[in-house]
Order: sequence, then structure tokens, then C-alpha cells
Amino acid sequence: MDDAAAELDRLLAEATGADPAIDRAVAARFGADGGTEEGWSGSVEACVRLLHRVLPGWSWHVGWAPSGVVPYARLRHGQERISAEGPTVPIALLRAILAARRGERDPPAVAPEPPPWRRPAGGAPAA
Repeated sequence: MDDAAAELDRLLAEATGADPAIDRAVAARFGADGGTEEGWSGSVEACVRLLHRVLPGWSWHVGWAPSGVVPYARLRHGQERISAEGPTVPIALLRAILAARRGERDPPAVAPEPPPWRRPAGGAPAA
């Protein structure tokens, strides 16, 4: 990992919200201009523009983690997926973008066992 990526990774791990230091680190890592007053760390729109620039063809989704308190971001490209949580949606998106650029991926989804009424006679799960 190069110095710019390591610094951005450190700042994002410690992030609590929008921070000009994160925006400078994003610019250093990806050679881009935030284009908004809030920079990337405070703007979902700026993060989405960055995503389309550095990970063309990837789609994105944001929501709330199972706790209902923490935002998450999920990026997808074909069967590849990467997810990240953060204190804010922009921070979650930035964490996911950086992880995807590092080559990290979520493990493949595993189909759940069928409910009892869909199992074959004898109650054992289908192979």
C-alpha cells in the first residue's frame, strides 16, 4: 500500500464525520478535486462521482446496518461485492471505495437453508 493510501486508510478508520484532512488524502490518493464545498467526506454526491471515476461500471447502495444506527455502503460489479460501515454515509462510501480499489471483496453469498415446509420428506435439508 502506498503512503497516500495508508494515510487515507488511517484517516477513514478514525473518522467521525466530514474532515478536510480526509478530503486532502482522497485528492492525494486519487488525484481528484472534491468539487463541492463539503469535499468527499461530507458529500454523497461527490463520493458517487469519485466512485464512477475510479471504479467505472460499479453500482452503489447505501442503507442502515442491522443495528439501525450505523450507515453502510455496498458496491457491486457483477458478482463482486464490497461493503463498509461508517459514522456517515460519505465515510462509508469512501471506506468501500478504498477497499474495492485494494482488491478486497465480500465473501460470496450463501443460500439459506430452505424452510421446513420446503425440505424433502424426513426433514433433512436438500443437498
